[in-house]
Amino acid sequence: MASKFPHHATDAHARRSRERLAPQDRRAQIVRAALELLVESHALEPSFSVLAERLGISRNLIYHYFASPAALLIAVVESECEAVTSSIEAAERASANAPQREKLEAVLLAYIRSISVRLDFVQLVSCSSEAAKIFNELVAKNTPTFTEVLLGILPLDEVKGPICEDCIKAALRAWMEFMRLFIHGVVKRGSPYDEEAVARYAADVLYAAALGAAKLKPSATLEQPADGESCPNNLIR
Repeated sequence: MASKFPHHATDAHARRSRERLAPQDRRAQIVRAALELLVESHALEPSFSVLAERLGISRNLIYHYFASPAALLIAVVESECEAVTSSIEAAERASANAPQREKLEAVLLAYIRSISVRLDFVQLVSCSSEAAKIFNELVAKNTPTFTEVLLGILPLDEVKGPICEDCIKAALRAWMEFMRLFIHGVVKRGSPYDEEAVARYAADVLYAAALGAAKLKPSATLEQPADGESCPNNLIR
């Protein structure tokens, strides 16, 4: 059966694929082509037959790297998520000596830019239930790492003593999740926007929340939890 994809796209991929590649480069090439294919076809999983035709390689070679289309889909999502995480870590290292507020904005800007250049991936997660499921599982696993990076930047030194630090951090994590969803919403619109302005806004919101938390005074509403409790019951009713 003839491929439904444009011949020029298939030919371009095939020309690149005839070159001898190192194993890690070949694997990365297959993953990138699978992402493009999934976005174009709206399929639940990538077709090895179509990929082989596009890349000018055999289906057996794809099976050498990926046991099944489902395994390749997981690799696509993991690769994109790892790229975002790497950019965040690089921004954190680059701004290590910067003031807290500046460092916070730098990390958020890196996150925004990483998402912005991955509109194909954002579209895939939006349209594919299988990709969305894998993505949500990875976010659940990796988001705590991202939030811990942000919590390490925010000015929380004064949140101690009788103030419930666990409750404050739980509230800040909720703000971080809100800002993450806000950023994704802005990017998915596809309209032009100022990345630095969005990063400043996100940083302003999180920084203000942290400063507000640091100024809280002990009260009946913020009782220190007993041993073994993470948050006082009267705070979450």
